[in-house]
Parts: sequence; structure tokens; C-alpha cells
Amino acid sequence: MQVRISCFSFLFILNMNCLINNAYWYIKVIFEVYDTIMIQFKDQRLVQFGQRVRTLREGKGWSINDVAARGYLSKTDLLAIESGSRNFGFTTLLELSKSLSTPPSELLDFQFDI
Repeated sequence: MQVRISCFSFLFILNMNCLINNAYWYIKVIFEVYDTIMIQFKDQRLVQFGQRVRTLREGKGWSINDVAARGYLSKTDLLAIESGSRNFGFTTLLELSKSLSTPPSELLDFQFDI
């Protein structure tokens, strides 16, 4: 069975492929700009706390998966906390403390503005 593609069909398919690739690129750029802008609006105390959590986790040589497996926090929750995107409650702080085998006071032992 022979497949014939007219010149018009070929150009149409090629053009659609270029449009899809360009759309993907534009969407990617839009999200990168959005992420950059949103970082400016994050509560810097949450960002600093997230950095503290990441430092403690990496100091133990643990991955996000390791910490998630040790407690009731999901990998998504941990990533959000470490990036400073999630404001959380007291019980989450305790669960994070348990998952990291670290006292809550050590999690909060860093300089931040009140």
C-alpha cells in the first residue's frame, strides 16, 4: 500500500508541527516568568524556613522520598515546604520534625524577621 502525501498536506503537517513547537516554547517561557514573579510575592519567612528544612535534610544525606517515607507528609507537601510555597499548621511542623528526626526547636533555629 502506497501512501501519497500531497505537497499541501506535507506543508500543512510541517506548519502544524512548527506551531506546536512554538506554542510549547511560549508556554514554557510564560511559566518561567510567572515563577520568577511569584517568588517576589512569597512570604520570605516561608522561603527561609524551606531552606532550613532542605539544609537539614541534605545534611542527613536524605532525599525527599526518604523523608516522605518516614512520616505522613507527601513528597508534594515536602517540595512545597522546601520551596516556601506552603504555609502550614502546627501539626505539619510536628510531622515534619518527626520525619526529619529533628526537634521542632531545631527546625526553627534560624534568623528571620517577625
